[in-house]
Amino acid sequence: MAVPELIIHSQAKLWRFFWGESLEDGYVANMSDDEQIATLEILERHHVQAVVLCSLFRTYGIARTEMTDREVAAIRDAWRLILDHSLWQPTVVAVRDAATVLEPFCHSVGELVDELDELASFLTQQEPVQAIARILGTGPGSVITTDEIVRRGELGIRRVTAFEVRDPGVHLTKDSAERAIQELRAMLPEPNRDYIRIAHPTGDVVAFADYVTGDYVYANKVSNETQDLGRPEPVHRSWRHGIEQLHKLAG
Repeated sequence: MAVPELIIHSQAKLWRFFWGESLEDGYVANMSDDEQIATLEILERHHVQAVVLCSLFRTYGIARTEMTDREVAAIRDAWRLILDHSLWQPTVVAVRDAATVLEPFCHSVGELVDELDELASFLTQQEPVQAIARILGTGPGSVITTDEIVRRGELGIRRVTAFEVRDPGVHLTKDSAERAIQELRAMLPEPNRDYIRIAHPTGDVVAFADYVTGDYVYANKVSNETQDLGRPEPVHRSWRHGIEQLHKLAG
């Protein structure tokens, strides 16, 4: 294993120990309220917020070119947990100090926050299809991505990335289609999130949401029924609040 990878794995392990994991509380979660207040004071006194921001920036810069998507996703998950943590309270000074210390790797506070936003939003190729499979109650490999040619109203004929459900035993109902589109709307990057299409050829069902043209449709070809999906809004991601706060601190 290369030295940078060893350092990154060790750093991620330290973050998980201190801040916690998705299914396990971190070290500080087991402290009393008074101990947590004291810990927060120590963090501020030793500029830990700035150090964490620096570490995440450098870690992401290395990981996205030298590590697998799965490993980058593990770092992303640690960052999201930090953003959600009650003791994570960065200040304008912490963000500014982090960007200053990172020179010449980082040229501005805005660049620092943009990179950390990109890390928090990182998505592997498999996560969208896994999200659909989870909602439909089917297994791995039952959902794939495809390239489709579709007509998008006044936009005309366009090539889009779509999702195809291949498990004949599941049902793509209006409700499950809407929930899947909401999930995808929250996780997909621009411009992929502007048009989301899910098809179940075995059931002769297709659902799509075009956030540019305002067309939101669920169509069942067997029953010859077409329904309006409304406008499926994205599922709320609690860590987004922390990222939005960083953008505000960056000015």
